[in-house]
Amino acid sequence: MSQSCMTIITTSLSPTTHQILAPVKSIPQTKPSLNARKQKPFAAARCVASGSGYAAAVEPITPEEEEELTQRRSICGGEANRGMWELLECLEKEAIMGDDDGRDPKDYNRRAKIFDKSSKIFKNIKEERDDHSPE
Repeated sequence: MSQSCMTIITTSLSPTTHQILAPVKSIPQTKPSLNARKQKPFAAARCVASGSGYAAAVEPITPEEEEELTQRRSICGGEANRGMWELLECLEKEAIMGDDDGRDPKDYNRRAKIFDKSSKIFKNIKEERDDHSPE
């Protein structure tokens, strides 16, 4: 893929910047939502196989999801040094270990979304690492 048809999507909530390369045409021209207090961009990338490369589409996080993540962040050590991936990993661990005791149908849906999003992100990281590792 030529350099002119690539772009970088940053999907970080921490000072560490996580980047995903994607064809420009595959990215909708939408802006991620902003956390009003910290003015940090929230965005999640959904990566799918596309020929020889990856196509990434930015999924803006809904205000409800943004509020939920903001509320749950304190459980995972606060905002100081947690990025989106670290937060999802922490919330997964909380759900698996039984510390997340919600029994309402909304709680089950929330946990399913956490597992779905983190699965997509971690799968993409693994595939990217495998593609770039020397054999």
